[in-house]
Amino acid sequence: MYPTLLRSLAFACLFPVILFSCKKTKEQPAPPPPPPTGDRLVIIPWDQSNLYAFDAANGNVKWIFSGAPIFGTPIIQDSVVYVGSMDGRVYALHVSDGTQKWRSAVTSNGSMFLANPLIKNGVVYIGDYGGKCHAYRASDGAALWTFSVPSPYNNINTTPILNGNTIYFASYDGKIYALDAATGAYKWATASTGNPITSGMSLVNGVIYVGASPKLYAFDATTGSTKWVTPFPVYTTYDSSPTVDNNTVYIGGSDGLMHAFNSADGSVKWSKTAGPGTIMSSPVLKNGNIYIGAADGKIYAFKSANGDQVWVNGDAGSNMNLYSGPVVSEKAVYSGTLEGKVIAMDPLTGATKWIATVAGARFQAAPCVITYEGTVYYPGLSGDMQ
Repeated sequence: MYPTLLRSLAFACLFPVILFSCKKTKEQPAPPPPPPTGDRLVIIPWDQSNLYAFDAANGNVKWIFSGAPIFGTPIIQDSVVYVGSMDGRVYALHVSDGTQKWRSAVTSNGSMFLANPLIKNGVVYIGDYGGKCHAYRASDGAALWTFSVPSPYNNINTTPILNGNTIYFASYDGKIYALDAATGAYKWATASTGNPITSGMSLVNGVIYVGASPKLYAFDATTGSTKWVTPFPVYTTYDSSPTVDNNTVYIGGSDGLMHAFNSADGSVKWSKTAGPGTIMSSPVLKNGNIYIGAADGKIYAFKSANGDQVWVNGDAGSNMNLYSGPVVSEKAVYSGTLEGKVIAMDPLTGATKWIATVAGARFQAAPCVITYEGTVYYPGLSGDMQ
């Protein structure tokens, strides 16, 4: 009897365990997808109209800011887009959706902003088309100081550069002005080039490089004294901005040539044709290549060492001049056109990845590109090579 009872008890004790083990295991939720990586947005202004943000993966429009006419390339810092407007204000926008964070007061002279801004140390620096240099607090747009260029021919439409406690502006009076970055107090000005400076500046190793008519100039960044002027070509207008690296200054000219000059003395290293007509866009150096847009509506890639052509892409449109400088990320080369197109290309082969078209638009300024990781890529201005 007892063995039978013990066996029954043992079976009864095991039975719940058996029932439990037969129950279906609860399914675990699928792990979340990994966060996206790579290029996120291509942000570019329609000259005299809206600011567009395109999906960098496929060219779809993500958002549009239509609160003011925008001309210059924006800058991005800490998920905020800063850009000057033709209504005489600076705008700060949220990079996620293009909504306004703040806008500055209108400039006292009512002049429009055509230049690209610079943001450093929590301050936005920008010049207006009436010859005033401005500094705004990046957090709320409060005006910090204003400096007036002492010349009747004083328009500013190029990007400022900062070196230590000195901010530099180039003006249509042919001079570069050095100001105290904290107060806007005048320090010095270079000798005039004799013609308006429409080229951006590059500052590398204590030297400011800038193009004008008819030469490329190098100035001492401490004193403003002239270090050298290019002897060749005899006459070339520079609306392109210089990019400097490896003792070489790269810049496009009105002669349709992509030039490489020795940064020590201005002597020519090489010059290569990039289509007929004036090169308006600024070169970008990356991966041993120089990328630039040309007057024939094509994007060129040259070997930086010798100027040999790597590839050319003509898918952007007709032979209308490309004012928009290319921007080069790790994934693509981006550029806008005057025909309302934004194009993304493979940086190694030049193959077209996508083209976005906005009917009636003119993309004259260069774009800026932000990645999901927060890295920002700019055109080759102010000596900042990406």
